[in-house]
Amino acid sequence: DPALNDAEQEFSPHIDRGLLWGIDFNVDPMASVLGQVRPGPELHVLDEIMLSIATTEQMCVRVVERAQPWLQMWQDAHGPKIPLPLRLYGDAAGNARSTKASKTDYDLIGEFFRSKPQFKLIDHVPRKNPEVKDRVNSVNAFLHDASGRVRVFIDPRCKALRRDLLEVTWKQDPSYAKCHNDVT
Repeated sequence: DPALNDAEQEFSPHIDRGLLWGIDFNVDPMASVLGQVRPGPELHVLDEIMLSIATTEQMCVRVVERAQPWLQMWQDAHGPKIPLPLRLYGDAAGNARSTKASKTDYDLIGEFFRSKPQFKLIDHVPRKNPEVKDRVNSVNAFLHDASGRVRVFIDPRCKALRRDLLEVTWKQDPSYAKCHNDVT
């Protein structure tokens, strides 16, 4: 419900967990969200990045560009030698090697951020994805749980994320646990 979840968001340099980065390695578009987990816990989505036909490195470059104002705020609050924690979340499939590449997408992200000492990349990618139904139920509960509690707040500039949360529906075949738009 946009009335419950939409609100302008601002980065807080006083949240010790730093910045959350969620990534989906779809080819077109490759998608990322940047946010913060605040006490509650609550997820505050600050921004999204949608890149058409992009590489993992191109997404890393864009994340660094978008994070610059927050990095400056972090350094102003903590000092220039304290790196901004960048907590990486994403699909476990990004850890899969293929016959076409010797490195996984997450290997490439790790290599990229090793050359960016102003960020401290922290891997929160699961080894195995939860079942689709469990993921959907978790997201729905964070958006608005049975007791009425809302724990996700999304900046209105995150148009693709907001659209997906409103439009994604279960396919009619109950034996096929997949969602329309393939965003799970």
